[in-house]
Amino acid sequence: MSETKLPESIDSDFSAINNAVAEDYRRVKQIRRYRSSRILKRNIVNLCLLLLTIGLVIFLISLAYWFYNNNPKQIIKIEGDETYNTTNYNIKEDINKLEQIIKDQKKFNEEKKINPNQIKEEFVIFQRRSITLSNGYPTSVHTGYKFKPNNIDYPFQQYCYVNNKDRVMIDLMNKEGKSLPTSYSSVGQAINSSDFKKAKSYCNFRD
Repeated sequence: MSETKLPESIDSDFSAINNAVAEDYRRVKQIRRYRSSRILKRNIVNLCLLLLTIGLVIFLISLAYWFYNNNPKQIIKIEGDETYNTTNYNIKEDINKLEQIIKDQKKFNEEKKINPNQIKEEFVIFQRRSITLSNGYPTSVHTGYKFKPNNIDYPFQQYCYVNNKDRVMIDLMNKEGKSLPTSYSSVGQAINSSDFKKAKSYCNFRD
């Protein structure tokens, strides 16, 4: 009986399998890279939206704070060459304080036995608004509301003025009773005409 001889070695070619495995690995790596880039992009977009939302909230809070502190109920009126602001916001708190001042002053006059026929009293509430002149000097426009002790419902006179860098008081406008405001002339004033006109727009007169 003859013996079957087996080959001493068998040469196998696994290159096709190796290539397939390598290709699958590259494909998996590309998919992972694509997914990672999408996640990163989504995170960046979410971060931008978050920052935008925070910025919008801060803006709205700042706007609300400005409205609360500056009482923006002023309307600029232009009649001819006159420009002025009117304001209808409530000054009830100031009026209440004024009433107390009048009571205290009346008590003081009685204690000092001052003849009321010998005195003439009037009370003034001032409002100040900051302004910067064209020369860079920061100053304020002052609006005065003058009240009589026996009638504090409405000022009998309103006026406004500004101080220049030399602390010279410059009259801007005047309002008697409920008549329309009248403007002083800028000619001969210690301020240029553009600053004079700008300062007038900061006068706050009650209608």
